[in-house]
Amino acid sequence: MRLALRQGNQAAAYGAVAALKKNPEANAGNVTVLALQGIYAAKTGDKAGARRILNALEQHRQKAYTDAVPAVEICSALGDQGCVQLWLERAYQDHSTVFVYLPLSLADELAKFPRTRELLVHIR
Repeated sequence: MRLALRQGNQAAAYGAVAALKKNPEANAGNVTVLALQGIYAAKTGDKAGARRILNALEQHRQKAYTDAVPAVEICSALGDQGCVQLWLERAYQDHSTVFVYLPLSLADELAKFPRTRELLVHIR
C-alpha cells in the first residue's frame, strides 16, 4: 500500500485497504493494520479519519508498546509539524527499530519539517 501511494497508484492502495477491511475480525486489535489505514486516510485527504486513527494509536500506546513510526507518517501526510515532532521523539526514545529507516523511507516528506532534522541526525 505504501509503495502504491508513493507511485501515485491510488487504485492499488485502495485495493490493499479494501482487502484489509474485508476481514475486520482477523485484523481487530492489529495496530499495524490500523496504522496503514491511517496512512491511507491521511494521504487521500480524509483528515478526520486520520486523526481518529492517531487518537486510537495514542490510546493503544497507553496500554501497550506501539511503534511511533507509522504515526510519524500519518502526521507528515497531514502536514502537522507538531505531531511529527511528538511522534518522532517517541520513536527515538523508544529505540524503534523502524526509526533507523526513516531517512530512507520518508526523507522527502520529513525534509519539509525543519525541527525533525535534529532527531534524524542521530540516526546517521
